Amino acid sequence: MASGFERSLFEIVVFAALLLLFVSFLIIYHRLQKRKARRAQAQRYRERTRRLLDKLALNADELALLERLSDQLLAPQKKYLLLVHPPTFNACALRLGAEANAAVLTALRLKLGFGSREPEKTITSSAELQPDTLLFIRRENGADSAGRIIQVLPSALVVALAKPDEAAADRDRVTVFLQSASGLFSFESRILSRNRDRVHLAHAETITRYQRRKYYRRRADFPVYLRQTGTDTQQLSLVHDLGGGGASLQNPRGLYTAGDDLELSFHPAGSSAFTLVAEVLRVSHQGKLLHVRFGPVKESTRDHIFSMLFKPQ
Repeated sequence: MASGFERSLFEIVVFAALLLLFVSFLIIYHRLQKRKARRAQAQRYRERTRRLLDKLALNADELALLERLSDQLLAPQKKYLLLVHPPTFNACALRLGAEANAAVLTALRLKLGFGSREPEKTITSSAELQPDTLLFIRRENGADSAGRIIQVLPSALVVALAKPDEAAADRDRVTVFLQSASGLFSFESRILSRNRDRVHLAHAETITRYQRRKYYRRRADFPVYLRQTGTDTQQLSLVHDLGGGGASLQNPRGLYTAGDDLELSFHPAGSSAFTLVAEVLRVSHQGKLLHVRFGPVKESTRDHIFSMLFKPQ
């Protein structure tokens, strides 16, 4: 009986070889299946990219730029992400840097519709700006003009000026400021063409956050009337600094303290009066200075504030 359990060396070698062959077969089969799955996945990616491109009328320059952007992807076969995912597009454009043609990049953004998506996010290109956005245009001589975007073209931003600017000239270099929900931004541009109350501004692919606060603040010297909520008596005060989210102002006769709710009435020259509700957060300078935070503010009212910040004092 014992001899029935004995195996010769030949039998052991044959068994080991068969076992090794079986394991090798499993490994090879797994790798072939994995390679087949990768090819099928790559084909799906190509098909997805093709379907997206079929919906777009990209010219040769834009297609060439798209190829260069896809080279910046960790997985270049996922080129379709550039067509549907703005953060991926922006990251690749940033990696490509100065090698990308700014005009073609802007046109490509517009064709992909990235200018109309995610209005609350940080701005990375002037192509992402929306019609009706309030802008302030500062020329090199320090002169300011206010206006609103009326059209975003692949070649330019078309801006309607609030007041005719006869001094502006073609090719003037300008700095453009704008306020969005995520902060105040600026970019360098130039005037491509103009008439009395309309200018065409060159696009910019470099947008700078002007100040790292939700709403830009600036030292100011504006008169303002204060009235504590629930009372009828107004007090004249003076704003020390002003922003889209709050202000610092004189505390007339030390009347107000932290926690008070106030109504602030502004009467800017050349504009209609407007009123804001604010809460006193704290008092400083021996009770002489109030630091207030505005309550809910309509965007039109915030535009008024923004206009005041850039008007000559």
